[in-house]
Amino acid sequence: QAQLHVSIVRSIDSIRLDLIRSIDVKKHWLYGCCFLPGGRFAFTSNDDKCIIVMAEDGTVDCQINVKPRGVIDITHIPFTNTLAVTTGSDDKRFINIVNRDTRKIIRYIPTNTKNYGITYKYGDLIYCASDVGICRMNINSGEITTIKEILDMSPFSYITTHQDKLYYTNFNAHTVTCCSMDRTTKWEFNDKKVLRNPQGISVDTYGYVYVVGYDSYNLIVISPDGDRH
Repeated sequence: QAQLHVSIVRSIDSIRLDLIRSIDVKKHWLYGCCFLPGGRFAFTSNDDKCIIVMAEDGTVDCQINVKPRGVIDITHIPFTNTLAVTTGSDDKRFINIVNRDTRKIIRYIPTNTKNYGITYKYGDLIYCASDVGICRMNINSGEITTIKEILDMSPFSYITTHQDKLYYTNFNAHTVTCCSMDRTTKWEFNDKKVLRNPQGISVDTYGYVYVVGYDSYNLIVISPDGDRH
C-alpha cells in the first residue's frame, strides 16, 4: 500500500502527490483502510478474514482475526478503542464492532443487506448497501434508516463524508457522487476515459475528492464542485 503526502493547496492545478512510503502488508484482497490515533492505521484482508493494525513506520502492531466473517471496509469509532467493519456478501449480514484491545468482535449488528464502504459521522455509521443505497445506523440503538435509495448501488462501492456532505462511489456505474445529508445530489462525476470502477474515496480539508479507479489503475483528484479533475 502506498502512503501519499498531499501539499496544502487551494487550486486543483497546484495539487501534487508525493510518495512517502510503500508498505508491504503481506496480505491479499485488501479492501479497506482507516487511520487510527497515534499515527497508526488499519487494513482489512478479506482473503485472510483479518484486520491488520500497523504503526506509523509500517511495522505490524497486531492482527485481529474475524474468521469466519468476511471483512470489507473499516472505520474507526472516535474516542473509543473500537472499529466497525462491513462484511460484504457474507451470508451473515452484519456490521461488526471490533475491540482493538481484546482483538475480538464484541458486537454483531444485523442489517439484512450486503454492506461495503463505511464511515462514521456524529454517532452514526453510514454505509453503502448493495442494491439498496446509502444507509445510516445509530451506533447505540442499532436503528437503521435509508438516507438515499439507490437500487443500482453495486458491490464494492465506498463512502466518506466532509462537513455536511456525503461522497460515494458506485463501482459498476463508474460514478462518483456528492450529495447533501438530505439526499440532494450536488454533482456526479462520470467519465470512463478517466475513471473506471471507482472504489476507495477520501476528501481533504479543502473539499478535494480523491478516488481510486480499480479498472483504470489510477488515483484521481476531483475539485470540490465536481467540475474539474
